[in-house]
Amino acid sequence: LLAAARGTLAAPLERLLPEPEAGLALGIVLGERASIGPDLRAAFNATGTTHLLAISGYNLTLVAAAAAILTRRLRPVLRVSAGLLAVLAYSLVVGLQPSVLRALLMATVGAVAVATGRRGVAANALAGAVALMLALDPAAIGQAGFLLSVAATAGLIAWQRPIAARLAPLPALLGEGLAATLAATLPTLPLIAAIFGRISLVSPLANLVAVPLFAPLLAAGALTSLVGAVSLDAARPFAIAAYLCAAALRLTVETFGAVPGAAVRVPDGIASGIAVAALTIAGTLAARRAIPAIARALTGRRAALGPSLARLPGSPRARSPYRAGAATARLWPPPP
Repeated sequence: LLAAARGTLAAPLERLLPEPEAGLALGIVLGERASIGPDLRAAFNATGTTHLLAISGYNLTLVAAAAAILTRRLRPVLRVSAGLLAVLAYSLVVGLQPSVLRALLMATVGAVAVATGRRGVAANALAGAVALMLALDPAAIGQAGFLLSVAATAGLIAWQRPIAARLAPLPALLGEGLAATLAATLPTLPLIAAIFGRISLVSPLANLVAVPLFAPLLAAGALTSLVGAVSLDAARPFAIAAYLCAAALRLTVETFGAVPGAAVRVPDGIASGIAVAALTIAGTLAARRAIPAIARALTGRRAALGPSLARLPGSPRARSPYRAGAATARLWPPPP
């Protein structure tokens, strides 16, 4: 029954989107990655963006958010129940991989906290989810998907806010994006080196550009699947939006993947993991001092551009292109 539902939802994406964009949409919406070509898969590996093709907590969070919006007029308990049912249904359709099961259990713990009037704590939810997963399947402790999912989630919980605070001088969108990317990426570097024998050097920048494309692609792809299951013609506008998002994501990944030295090979095994962990810790400690100084320098450059903009001729509307150009110039090239 679940396989039939998954096939019904996959059919509109396969029929309305061309390849390779259809394969990307299938991977992000339904976790079906079989149609993604080896070259594109290698580009995702080289840029450290493979996590976008795995159904995870981000997918479930967006599903729960959509359910909350649709049930916003209901009582809190009913809203929580609707969100849990939506997340459970989605999890069953896409399959209970380790990352999906972890996110589902975390969502359940959080929902129980809301329903009982207790304060939700993400770290407690993660610990409870991990404990239950290992109780059900102790062998999961050796699965790469389980380890990477838990490490990335723990990094987000522990490091995202401290990193964002140090990046506060940067524009909010850029600083928050970098903080989330670094917090989720850094804890997984030793694991990726030990398990897969590679390290992506462009991962932070690639994720900074690629991750914002994920939510609109998931939304447009999901609408294409749901509406297309009833009427392909009605789903065409959503399919166009999904194609544009998928094409932008593919272009981003392929561009960063083509950078010379985007990823380096290292010997796999525990020794590489320990070495990369040591380098990551050392780099993090060094960045604690360097990042605020760089952020202040960028902010100073932006402030220095202000008087120049004020002297530009023309009305405020005529000066808006200059403002847009100055906003770009404040980030590139970097200040001396």
